[in-house]
Amino acid sequence: MNVDWQRAEEFFLEAAGACWPSGRVPKQPPSPLLLGAKVYLYPLEGPTEDGLRYADCFWVGTGDSLGVSFGFTLISKNDVPIWRMQYEGFYPEGVGDFVKKALREEYEVRQEFRAGRGPIRFIEGEFLYENLPRRSKFLKFYTREKVLPNPTLIPSSYRRELGHHVAQGGALV
Repeated sequence: MNVDWQRAEEFFLEAAGACWPSGRVPKQPPSPLLLGAKVYLYPLEGPTEDGLRYADCFWVGTGDSLGVSFGFTLISKNDVPIWRMQYEGFYPEGVGDFVKKALREEYEVRQEFRAGRGPIRFIEGEFLYENLPRRSKFLKFYTREKVLPNPTLIPSSYRRELGHHVAQGGALV
């Protein structure tokens, strides 16, 4: 299959920015096949003119597992999967909106691909976001992101990681 990988990367940034971090694209109704997943599809009306479609499916724990999440993102071309990302981790209540801001910063403002997640460093309010990619290319990547208290507000001896996610993925064709 012939894939324009530069176009696929640009499409990822566009689609990812439009879905969970910004909420511009609404979540899909629950699917009995995905047992409680939160699902975003982009574009909603079907593939783009060049056949690309984005799907993001994730699950969030409840009860004692509140904040634990895992999921996957898939880009297809003409209904054939061409690229994927898997992610998992934990963010406590109150941190999710900050993570969304960090992701929007990367996807919409900087428009750069850094292992599928946010900028290397992003500080706002009481939090610090760090993305620590080991490999950051669109065709093969691995990263660990984390959220810490803002270092300008909390002395370093008291800073502890509040939550994290790992993400990996790349080309399927």
